[in-house]
Amino acid sequence: MRFLGILQTDDPAAGLEWVRSHGVPYASVADQAGEFAGDLGYIGLPNTFVVDAAGVIRFQLAGATDVEQLSGLLDRVLAGSEDGPSPG
Repeated sequence: MRFLGILQTDDPAAGLEWVRSHGVPYASVADQAGEFAGDLGYIGLPNTFVVDAAGVIRFQLAGATDVEQLSGLLDRVLAGSEDGPSPG
């Protein structure tokens, strides 16, 4: 399981400094032009994508999420569940 943060509108240096100072435990990339986020179908902050091992976006959540919701979606992806459209 891997997580990736996208710093879409931040100044890259300032965004990466925020990540470092807050102890964010996953990799983050700068995307000032919004190209990577646009390719994902990004619709606004916050936005969470759950991607399977084959690189397929399985779920997209618009707005805040919590541990219970994210854990359930991760469990479904890890179990190979193919049911239902993306929630959120």
